[in-house]
Amino acid sequence: MNRWCKKMIFFSLPVLLSFALIVHFTLIILQVMPLNPLSLSLGNAVKSYTTPLFKQNWHLFAPNPISSNRLIYIKLRTKTKQESGWIDITTPLIQAKFTHYITPMNKISHIPSKIFSQIYQSNERSVKLKLKSRNQEKSRVHMAIDQVQDIKGERTKELIYRFAFAAATKILPPQQIDAINIRLVNEKAVPYAERNNPHASTERKYHELGWRPYAAVKAW
Repeated sequence: MNRWCKKMIFFSLPVLLSFALIVHFTLIILQVMPLNPLSLSLGNAVKSYTTPLFKQNWHLFAPNPISSNRLIYIKLRTKTKQESGWIDITTPLIQAKFTHYITPMNKISHIPSKIFSQIYQSNERSVKLKLKSRNQEKSRVHMAIDQVQDIKGERTKELIYRFAFAAATKILPPQQIDAINIRLVNEKAVPYAERNNPHASTERKYHELGWRPYAAVKAW
């Protein structure tokens, strides 16, 4: 390698590294900053770069403790048209995590909470962004947000059903399952002052997604 090549490498390397750092931190900032039209338009590029190595959010610095229990229930219908009662598929996963902590079960047990986070946090962010948008930009911003929310909603619903299909195989053999109904339950936590009261009542809300024909998926 001659002297000219060495000089080119010596001078170009810092420039390339500086450019790479600028691009890196720009994408990280877009990923953690509040939702806005720019992050919406570059969302796919940012997500493909930051996931999974650089994914982060503000919860580390400004935590928002969960004040409710969020559970997923399923109801099974067999091919003989028999229906089960509502079955909690979230609590068994949480219990299994504590007995198999250093296993993939630790990750699997987080699926229900991730699903609820996608539902509730996305809605909260879209409402805040709509409120902040200026009058002349409202229609354009609202349409963009609604479009993104529709896409995310369908993806989240698909994820919920796939998770339910996998959980159903732990209850019945796959060949016996005809369809599944899903109920999302959001139950307020018992107040700290009532923690020792076995008869303490809490507010419970739920939303049913409806029946869907069973599709075979790989279970854990």
